[in-house]
Parts: sequence; C-alpha cells; structure tokens
Amino acid sequence: MSAGSGIVAWQLARRQATSGNSIARVGYRLLMSVITTLAPDITELGLETKELLVLAEVDVHPHPARLAGVLSMPKPTVTMYVKRLEAAGFLRREIDGADLRRHRLTLTPEGRT
Repeated sequence: MSAGSGIVAWQLARRQATSGNSIARVGYRLLMSVITTLAPDITELGLETKELLVLAEVDVHPHPARLAGVLSMPKPTVTMYVKRLEAAGFLRREIDGADLRRHRLTLTPEGRT
C-alpha cells in the first residue's frame, strides 16, 4: 500500500499481531508467510502482491470504490492497480448498467488463473 489508509491498515495489523491478541498474531504470521512464499510467483506473472489482493476481491466487490474500502487502500491506488491489471489483460472495466456513473470490474480468463 503506497499511501494513506493502506499504510495505516498494515501498521494496525502489525501492531495487533505483536500485541497480546494471539488470533491476530497467528493470522498476521500466516498472511506474511503466504505472501513471502508466493512473492516470486506473483512477480513472475508481472504483478505486485497488492494487485493479487485486488484480483482476489473483484468477484465479491466489483466496484473500485468498494474494493478500496474492503482492502483499506486509497481510491487512487486502487484505480492505478485496476488500470495496470486491465492493461495486462487480467480484468475488464465496464460501465455498470445499473448505475452509469460507476464502473464494474470483471475478471478475464487470464485473471482467474
């Protein structure tokens, strides 16, 4: 997370993981272990770890503003990741038919693999 609330969210997670909350500590260690293990594979795909997090949430939260909230990332950061993922062919951005002011994101077949 490059700025603002994203950094705050990671700092909060780290603080909770190092405090007395054992469930948060285990969850944080597990997350960091998975990220560390998968980092070379993610990089080989030409992705950043945070972009993988965006791809993982698109089916459940297909609107960029909602994604930003769920992932605790600033909206401009999510917009940047969406543009990169769209250019790489991992997702498609379309006008939402129910609300023409919003975009709806969908994963492409490449984004699902």
